[in-house]
Amino acid sequence: MVDTPDEVPAFTGLLGTRFAGHPPIAPFKVSVTRDDHEMTSGLRDFRVEDELYLTHRTADIEVLMHTSFTGRCDEFRDAEWDEAQVPVLYERAVGEGAILYLTLGHCRGHYDLLPVSPFWPHPQRCAWNYPVFHELLRRGIRWGLAHAH
Repeated sequence: MVDTPDEVPAFTGLLGTRFAGHPPIAPFKVSVTRDDHEMTSGLRDFRVEDELYLTHRTADIEVLMHTSFTGRCDEFRDAEWDEAQVPVLYERAVGEGAILYLTLGHCRGHYDLLPVSPFWPHPQRCAWNYPVFHELLRRGIRWGLAHAH
C-alpha cells in the first residue's frame, strides 16, 4: 500500500494541494470551471485519457478546470474517493505572485517504470495526444510570462 504523508507541509501549503493517489490511467471528462480566465477563455469541456491526480487541498485555490471521481484507488492509503470537484487546473495567489498548476500530462515510455518493470511494452502519451493539452501548455507559458515580476 502506498502512503502519501504530508512530509513537506511548507511546500504543499505553498502549492495548495497534496497528492494523495490516482486510479489507473483511463478516460475522464474535464470541465471548465471558470470560463472567464485567460487559461480557459474559449475552451469547452473535453474528454482525455490520463492519470487522474487526486489531491487534498492544503490552501485556498481558484479551480479553473475540474473533473469528478467516485471510486477506489486500492494501491493507496486514501483508497475511497467521492469528489464532486477534483482540481485539474488551478491558480493560487501567493503574496504578490501566483502558482498555476495543471495535473494533466502523465506519460510513460519503455524504461520509465524501472525498477518495478525493466521494460514497458506500450508507451503511453496520455494528454500529450490531445491538442487541448498543447493549448493549455501554450497558455500556461503566456500566463507565466505575464505574471513574472
